[in-house]
Amino acid sequence: MAQPIDFTPKEPQTEGGRQARQQYLQLAQRIIDEPTMDYATLYKRFAPNDWAASSSTMPSPRWR
Repeated sequence: MAQPIDFTPKEPQTEGGRQARQQYLQLAQRIIDEPTMDYATLYKRFAPNDWAASSSTMPSPRWR
């Protein structure tokens, strides 16, 4: 039987990483219209969804 996947986000190791995560969180909160959602909840919501979590689903810049 398969083990459940732990969808716990890793903590950024640098100040730049923390700032990038905060900027991403603020953008995501506006996009999904949930201004009080924290990063862990956001991560757990979208990490299991391959399409939502993958940048490979975005169109290549040459196709824009």
